Amino acid sequence: MPVPDLLIELLRAAGPSGQEEPVARVWRDAAAAFAEVSSDTLGTSFARVRAGAGGAAPARPATLVLLGHIDEIGFAITDVG
Repeated sequence: MPVPDLLIELLRAAGPSGQEEPVARVWRDAAAAFAEVSSDTLGTSFARVRAGAGGAAPARPATLVLLGHIDEIGFAITDVG
């Protein structure tokens, strides 16, 4: 099974804790293809998907949240000996 291009891009983008902007940008660019994308001052990304044209309106609005971390574990080697 081939690895999806988006996963490869996410894995190649640097995103250590506190510096997640490059990898978050990859995700927001991909999500912009199907959603309204925004972010807040902390860097949290949001993607809002609206009902498609011609689709039946839901009986009541629904909210789905997918929550996860986009940062990676970072460390620095200070001595090799």
